Amino acid sequence: MSDVQADVKPTSANTVAEIKAYLDKKKISYPSSANKDALLGLVE
Repeated sequence: MSDVQADVKPTSANTVAEIKAYLDKKKISYPSSANKDALLGLVE
C-alpha cells in the first residue's frame, strides 16, 4: 500500500482512500459519501 505524499496531487489512478488521505493532510473537508470524481474535484 503506497502512502500518498502531501505535495503530489492524486489523480484518477489513485484509490478513493488515497485521495481522502491527501485531502485529510491538506485539511480539506469532504462529504463521507463523496465519490472519486467529487473528491478529485476538491483536489484542484
